[in-house]
Amino acid sequence: MHNVLAASNHVEPEEVGRRNKTKQICCSRLHARFQHVHRQQAVGAKPFFCFEHPASAHSWKRAAVQEIMNHPDVTCTSFDQCRTGLTCPETGRPIKKRTTLMSNAPGVPLQFRPLQCHCSVPHVRIQGSSCGVRLSTYCQIYTPELCDHLAAACERTLHS
Repeated sequence: MHNVLAASNHVEPEEVGRRNKTKQICCSRLHARFQHVHRQQAVGAKPFFCFEHPASAHSWKRAAVQEIMNHPDVTCTSFDQCRTGLTCPETGRPIKKRTTLMSNAPGVPLQFRPLQCHCSVPHVRIQGSSCGVRLSTYCQIYTPELCDHLAAACERTLHS
């Protein structure tokens, strides 16, 4: 995956290294927990899925997505990524990226439904650039907190 932060001349190399290391640790933790869930499924449990897109994405209107969404075992849960640590790299102000998860895993709505914005400070809009990086591209990278919530949703699903 191309790292847009590494391509920026405005972000200190230490920050790029720290963010890459954090991303790798998050991915490793999430992968390890996913493997555990996958092993549980292989023993005869129900297979689960989770589809994530911005709440305003056109993909939610596609017939194939609508068909899955209408299945009785599937739920859609929207949350705000400011509640998972999404902040502007330049100002540290929260970014409210409304996101929807479609899943048949019972742990997903339990984990994500409470993550609604309660911020009392103004949010940064996802437009333009910050520190030489397009905010729309920057906001595509999961925060460590979002990875932790996804892993917790997997664990909750296993224990539900």
